[in-house]
Amino acid sequence: MMRLIALAVTLTALAVAQPAPSPVSAVGKVSSHFTAEDGLVPFAFTIRNDSAAELRDLRIVNLPDGYCLEHISTDPTPACDKTNSQIAYQNLISKCLPAGQSLVAWGNFRAQSTHKAQTLLIVLHWKAITHTAVPAGKNNTQTRTEETESSLAVDLGENEVQSKLWVFFSDYRPFVIVVVGALLTFIFNGILAKNSRRTEIWKEMLTVMQDYGTKFYFPMQSATDGLVEELSNKKPDEESERVAFFFFLLLQRTMLDTISEIGGLFFIDRRGEDLMTACWYQIFDLFYPEGRASAFYLSAYAAAGVVTPRSNHQAFSSRFVVKSRNQYDFADARLRNCWELFNNSVLPDTQKVTKIVLLLRAFSTVLDCEINRPHKYWYPQWFARIRTEREVLEELKRVAKENAGIGAWDRIRYFWRWKGE
Repeated sequence: MMRLIALAVTLTALAVAQPAPSPVSAVGKVSSHFTAEDGLVPFAFTIRNDSAAELRDLRIVNLPDGYCLEHISTDPTPACDKTNSQIAYQNLISKCLPAGQSLVAWGNFRAQSTHKAQTLLIVLHWKAITHTAVPAGKNNTQTRTEETESSLAVDLGENEVQSKLWVFFSDYRPFVIVVVGALLTFIFNGILAKNSRRTEIWKEMLTVMQDYGTKFYFPMQSATDGLVEELSNKKPDEESERVAFFFFLLLQRTMLDTISEIGGLFFIDRRGEDLMTACWYQIFDLFYPEGRASAFYLSAYAAAGVVTPRSNHQAFSSRFVVKSRNQYDFADARLRNCWELFNNSVLPDTQKVTKIVLLLRAFSTVLDCEINRPHKYWYPQWFARIRTEREVLEELKRVAKENAGIGAWDRIRYFWRWKGE
């Protein structure tokens, strides 16, 4: 008997401890768990009113973070008596849901930002209207209306919003992989074919470039460096001026021979050609400001023909320089005429000489770089720097930009290994 009493007490306690079900309930879900950014997320939920009250102005008061309500529809559209609310609520679901009825709502959210998988919660809000009969005297009753407000959170399930690019890639991944693979194969084959053609051409051109260097470029660089050394003399005398004159004619002769035989300066890198050509034009303009019609150019052109290519100053002096009464002169009239103009128009102008020296140094630096470029694979350094004086490098960059017409990206690629010291 005591056991039965104890069992009854326990069951009673459990019944009291369990909460009573809510008279208003709602369940819902979203139709997809993955959505693209700015895409629509379809949803649906059912609201059941098991209470004795009417639910009025049923609406959504809180949306999931990062979503907006695109539209919402209901079925059926319930009606209640004496619904006189004139307030226009935002995200309204229904004006009234009578007691004991249910309502199905569906619509679309619009995803406004990307996020990882998260639970979508909406909060519903309504006014509960209860009508109660109250005695009002003998055989009379009055209806008392009570109004309370309540809310309910509805779990619609999880959703993840991905970027449009990622969704596109995911949808077309097999096709993209095939296309990218085919494109990479095409590019790779094109590079191999281009390198193969370059290799074949280079095999033919390497000997030609070496011949050009031996016949034209090395003598040209030697004449340039000699002229720079003599014009840079801080205390020039008559002897150093005659040596400078010899290297001036030798440089003129090597340049004329180069132009007449091969048409100009040709290297592996077109930017080097353009840069050296621009430097030479500026040097030419400083020596001959009046152009090829000037007396100085015509005399220099004639005198340069007298100089033997690959000769040195000693051989030149022994052949053409004569001494009379402690004074030196040239045995050839063409040399005398050119020397007089060189001595009067070039040497006295120290600013012009300084500018000529800087451009000649820049000219020689590029020439040295381009002569050795075909042999870069012979050097052990993988990352070799081209070192030059800082002012020479700045002058080269200026000429490349202002005179050679080399674009910004090409200048960066050409000078990225150069270092001014």
